[in-house]
Amino acid sequence: MNGYVTSENGERVEFAIVKIMSSDSSYIAHAMTDSIGFYDISEFNINDGILQISAFGYIPQTIPFHILTNPTIKNFFLQPQSNQLKEVTITGNNIIRSKDGHLIALPTKSEKRHSFGGIDLLANIMIPGITVDRISGAVSAVFGEAALYINGIKATIPAVKALRVADIVKIEYYDTPTNQYVGENAVINYVVKQYNSGGFGNINAQQNIGFLGGNYGFSGKIAHNNTTIQAFGDYNINQMESDRKDGYINYNFKEGHYKEQIVGIDGKSRTNNGSIHIDVTNTTKARTLQGGIYLSNSDASSNTVEKQPDNSYQNKNSSDRINYIATKLYTRFILVKKQTLDINLNGSYAYNKYSYEFDNFSSNYQTRTSNDLWNLDLTTTYTIKFNSNNSLAAKFINLYKNNKAQYSGSNIPSSELWSNEEIFFVQYSHKVSDKVRISFQPGISALQYQQKLGDKISTFSPRLDTRLTVNLPQGQYIVTSCNIGNSFPNIASLTTAEQPVNNLHVIRGNPYIDNTKLYKLMTIYGKNTNKFGLQAIAQYQYNHHIPISSYVQEDNVIIESWSTDEDAHYFNSFVSFSYRPIKTVTLQLSGGYNLYNYTGVQSAKTHGLDCKLDFIYYYHNVALNAFINTPQKVMGMDLARVETPWKYGARINYNIGQWLIEIGINNPFLKGNKYGFKSYNQIYNYNYKLTSRSAGCSGFIKLAFNFEFGKHIKRSEIEKQKIEIENTILKVH
Repeated sequence: MNGYVTSENGERVEFAIVKIMSSDSSYIAHAMTDSIGFYDISEFNINDGILQISAFGYIPQTIPFHILTNPTIKNFFLQPQSNQLKEVTITGNNIIRSKDGHLIALPTKSEKRHSFGGIDLLANIMIPGITVDRISGAVSAVFGEAALYINGIKATIPAVKALRVADIVKIEYYDTPTNQYVGENAVINYVVKQYNSGGFGNINAQQNIGFLGGNYGFSGKIAHNNTTIQAFGDYNINQMESDRKDGYINYNFKEGHYKEQIVGIDGKSRTNNGSIHIDVTNTTKARTLQGGIYLSNSDASSNTVEKQPDNSYQNKNSSDRINYIATKLYTRFILVKKQTLDINLNGSYAYNKYSYEFDNFSSNYQTRTSNDLWNLDLTTTYTIKFNSNNSLAAKFINLYKNNKAQYSGSNIPSSELWSNEEIFFVQYSHKVSDKVRISFQPGISALQYQQKLGDKISTFSPRLDTRLTVNLPQGQYIVTSCNIGNSFPNIASLTTAEQPVNNLHVIRGNPYIDNTKLYKLMTIYGKNTNKFGLQAIAQYQYNHHIPISSYVQEDNVIIESWSTDEDAHYFNSFVSFSYRPIKTVTLQLSGGYNLYNYTGVQSAKTHGLDCKLDFIYYYHNVALNAFINTPQKVMGMDLARVETPWKYGARINYNIGQWLIEIGINNPFLKGNKYGFKSYNQIYNYNYKLTSRSAGCSGFIKLAFNFEFGKHIKRSEIEKQKIEIENTILKVH
């Protein structure tokens, strides 16, 4: 039995309970409606009984039924009621694993009260296995970068940052994405309260202390009937001393060895960027339609003066300006018999101007590059849910890119690369039993690309993503996965244009590098109880023909290019433990072991341990957060080992009415907070320490003011609390 629950004015009723009772009022089965008002009860063993449909804020219904004479598709209409709900205390586990295998986090009142938007709220909840960068907004999970969604529609980081925290009902984490999320590594979906009148606004500002820097933003939303308009934007500025380098670079020419000492003694860097985003969403019973436009402009420049052993100096100046415009059109059609069709079309254009100048006592180099980049992405997803809780999804993706670059000061005046990749895969999610579910996702990637005056290259690559989930007693679960994928090079690695770094070092692409094949195995163990959550991961990844930096000597210079004669082996183990001893305290301890091993013509290897502790204490209108990160060792495709410094800090958050105030400090009392860089190539290698002003001692002050208009918004605050209570009752049940 399945169908939709709507109000008398046609609005979808989220989180309504549809319950089947026997004729003597014994409980048989139940289901809860999702964000589009859809419910599904697929397993019950009676023909005659009673249907009970209820939702907070609506008058409940009780309907007798006979399954043999009534259709299995049943739609219900509820009438609103005016009863008010007084303040209550919510108890129970706020992070649980649902029946279909994804995690559900119910934010507490304190977590919402002290959060600046959706990203900040996710960080405060501390879901095991989820890493959140509060500044950039990047969210990573055990399977890689997590895709962000709002009410099942894919969203950008700025859109999630701009969410009104009071409207967020729950956050869903899918480590095995299915249905409309098929094809993603992992998914964070924000279930947000929808309304049909009124609106809200938010103004926020953050000012750094210790160097010139700040972020100033706004967001607003207005709703009328089935249409919602949302706008948000921000402006960022950072100006500080240039990063200081202390160390050396080795040039091992055939004629002899040259060692360059580097000491950055002066310089400044500056970045400015601003953006604005407007979305319009219209929702009916049959479909959801969303369109949007995004505009941004960024400007970055840097000047560095480096001292040489003979007391001479070399100057390096660079500037990078980007203008960007993007549009999107998304629609979801609700088809019959639990079928949906999602179509997502995105187009963008970026214009980039980059300049670089090097000057010393004997040489002067200037290069100018202008770049035009067009992207057009089309994604179509079809899903169907079966009565046995199984589902089938098919996704087709077409990615078109056209990149043109004009060079001055190079032997190649221009280059152009177009590419078109078509990806098709299907996913079948099968419920083997109440405790076991398997997801099988085979696919294929067809890629074509061509450089200016070059031959067109076509390649086909298989793809596979298989995940097995086993739910164990006492909130435990195990997930195992196997992945096969591929990646292809971009214009920067393929072009034969040259970019001089100095009189001894030139960068040039390689038009003959191969596509990369990726293979990954992973196992996850997790456990959730009322007070703590645990996630432990072990992962091995093998990359065949991975592009790495290569160096050769031509004439009297070192040519830096790319080579795919290498393989990469990554092993990562990670443990994340979240603990809530009392409702006002949350702490998270996470860490792991990482191994990077590159084999082939060149070889390099590094490994290391890292750990992070995060702590939050809530006391009425005040929240105190402290964190500490140990150093971490990583190695990228340049075969250079990077060692990050210690990081620690604290912030105090104060909520008063519509105002939210936060004061924080990073790395106090820490001197010499340096990054370490070391490469191992025989022809060209380096070893230096980098002192970054942004990684040193600094502070910030952040303010946010929220306001709302429209009576419906104020009523929805009560309805939101009711929804949270009902969710908690269901989870305890």
